[in-house]
Amino acid sequence: MEASGRGDAGFAPVPGVSVMFASATAPGELIQRALAAGIEAVEVDLPYLDRWGDGAKALSRELREVTFHLPHDAEHGVLSTDPGRDRPALDAYARIMDRAGSFGCRTFTLHLMNVMGLRLEDYWGRSVDFARAIGDVARERGAAVGLENCYPVVRSGAVAARFLAEVAHPAVGLTLDCGHFWSALCENERGGHLENPVMRTPEGERVMNSMLDGMAALAAERIVNIHIHDVRPGDWLDHQPPGTGVMRYERLFEALSRAGYRRTVTVEIRPTGDWDTLRRSAELIRSLIVHAHHASQ
Repeated sequence: MEASGRGDAGFAPVPGVSVMFASATAPGELIQRALAAGIEAVEVDLPYLDRWGDGAKALSRELREVTFHLPHDAEHGVLSTDPGRDRPALDAYARIMDRAGSFGCRTFTLHLMNVMGLRLEDYWGRSVDFARAIGDVARERGAAVGLENCYPVVRSGAVAARFLAEVAHPAVGLTLDCGHFWSALCENERGGHLENPVMRTPEGERVMNSMLDGMAALAAERIVNIHIHDVRPGDWLDHQPPGTGVMRYERLFEALSRAGYRRTVTVEIRPTGDWDTLRRSAELIRSLIVHAHHASQ
């Protein structure tokens, strides 16, 4: 798995956008508008491929990279309380990855979820086994899977580094979602709701940014994809345009620069129909790249 290069000389992140922003936009128009906004990659999902069919193959012809977000609804969720469902879930993901691969997708994002009511240590080994198995599926297809930092399996930098080290699979890395850290603050060790006094406070904002910086520092060389978005002040609504909320990305990009990161930075924001918002997001990514270059000198 080519997660990174060697230092700043190989540092060349690719700005992208999730189709969550514009799922009703046909591939041709999406390509045109994305390129005009300075976006060179796109992350698609199963509903988008279902909606646009073979027309979506234009994305891989015209853009630098197409990534794919594997479904994590009730039908496809990993892990369930029934270990007997793990194999059928893996087989279903393999079929989806075959289909997405025909559209040019070679990087996949997976939510490796917690098992409600159990502690992480109760299903740690099961999670490791599933990650290795889906890594085998990806490797057979010349692809990589990034496990998204969802509670609790890759909740913090230390846990993510430990988990990826134990999985030790060349096709398995991390999809670092910059705005997911708020969820780690409001769930207990068994996946239930936690009333945390730092929620929606300046201290909570500091903690979230510290968690982002820590994960970047400890796992930068294993990152295969990034979802960048923001968390709105006040109510902490996520998937806001980057640069409009409480998250700070400078140290993240400095860590990526040290690791020589040259994969996608995907803008994952709620649909607004405002393509100028996407342009501003791409400009922010480019400014963060420039900042990281300067910081490395």
